[in-house]
Amino acid sequence: MPLMRCRDVAERAGALIDGEAGFATRMRLRLHLAACAPCRRFVAQLRATQRLLRGAAPPALDPEREEALVAAALRGTDEPGGRI
Repeated sequence: MPLMRCRDVAERAGALIDGEAGFATRMRLRLHLAACAPCRRFVAQLRATQRLLRGAAPPALDPEREEALVAAALRGTDEPGGRI
């Protein structure tokens, strides 16, 4: 089993963090991370970013815009006042 390169870690770090990486991939990633400080920092930053994004609230719509979009959806159009 070949060792992972930093590029491989960058491509698979998301799967590791999301718990989607298989056992062999996880082990290869962890082996690389044990020896590579830059990749450890990269994965730590990715985890921190993911935590921040999970805690971020979605942007609020202007109540009038929201009402217009709901009305458009009920009419079966894409935009307020639009046609099919």
